[in-house]
Amino acid sequence: MSTIGLVKGNPNDLLGRVFIYVENIDRDERKTVKYPALFVSVDPREVKEYDIYKLLPENFLERVGEYIKNKIDTRKDSHVRIQPFYVSTALDSFHVKKIAADVIAGGKVINCDMAETVLNSLYTVYLSNYSTQMIRNRIRGFNHVNYAGDNYKNYKGKELKEKLKPLIYELMYCFEFDDKIAESQTAINITNFMKGFEPSEIVDHLIYVVTENSPNKNRLTDLYLGLIGSIRDEDYLDAAKKQRELKRSLSRSRQLEFLVRQNI
Repeated sequence: MSTIGLVKGNPNDLLGRVFIYVENIDRDERKTVKYPALFVSVDPREVKEYDIYKLLPENFLERVGEYIKNKIDTRKDSHVRIQPFYVSTALDSFHVKKIAADVIAGGKVINCDMAETVLNSLYTVYLSNYSTQMIRNRIRGFNHVNYAGDNYKNYKGKELKEKLKPLIYELMYCFEFDDKIAESQTAINITNFMKGFEPSEIVDHLIYVVTENSPNKNRLTDLYLGLIGSIRDEDYLDAAKKQRELKRSLSRSRQLEFLVRQNI
């Protein structure tokens, strides 16, 4: 087994269930544990309620012995189900194609202790990539929050803040996961919804702050939303207070302090 990596599955469309295996080259251990493996699913029902062998080639896998079972993380919580196995025969392309899951080959290991480390590391990386993929998919689905044909003038201060939040959160997610296309479209949606708001620079600054790596981004975002709400309600005393708080917060960040010199 020379291949290392995802040998079956689409890296851009992971299934959320994966079969991971390594080849144990230890002379003594390989007599009983030649191919340590894990089946991992984000849906515990796939392992709990269904026979695991329905997802894997018939007469191919054997349940692991007590030694490897005690070595491998077999958490069974509400988020992920992990079932350890060992494969007694070589994994050829025919068998790999029949596995109803993504398949990862982890290469060769020198003993079961290394198998534990490699298998657990690979399934952690897989789940991390799967989670990121799910978030990206949600981001792309956010674009229905564009309020086409709607305008901020239809809302008072508190309502306006609540109306803006889904768009702002969408913009944050797009920035965090570097989805430039969705980020640009969301910024346009915000600008269109706030068309006619004065001073318009406040909206521009809000978008800028959300799409920068500012350590106090959440605080600044809340202050900008509060400022917009106060201006909409024509509560200029509260707006002035929010402006002073914004200036203090912006001054703490070299990256954003230039905004203090502008009319917030």
